[in-house]
Amino acid sequence: MPQVPLILSDPLQRVAAAEAMGRLATAMGAGFVASLIKSLLETVLNNNDSSTRAGYILALGCVLRHVGGTGVSAHLQSTVGTARRLRELGSI
Repeated sequence: MPQVPLILSDPLQRVAAAEAMGRLATAMGAGFVASLIKSLLETVLNNNDSSTRAGYILALGCVLRHVGGTGVSAHLQSTVGTARRLRELGSI
């Protein structure tokens, strides 16, 4: 799935892309949400560019906010674990 707007330098375009991704996730099934969250987490962990990380973290937050509740509870532990790893690395 193309996620190029998430890495653009313009913050407004990144926010719009992240919001769109979050809203799209609400319309899709649990399988799509699971693969999307996994893809976002992998990209955050495997990328050193702060602008790229910011876009993907923003998208992850939008997905978690829009899907919410039981739709993301299974992914909460891995998301928090990733945030902790980034914090320990001094990346966020």
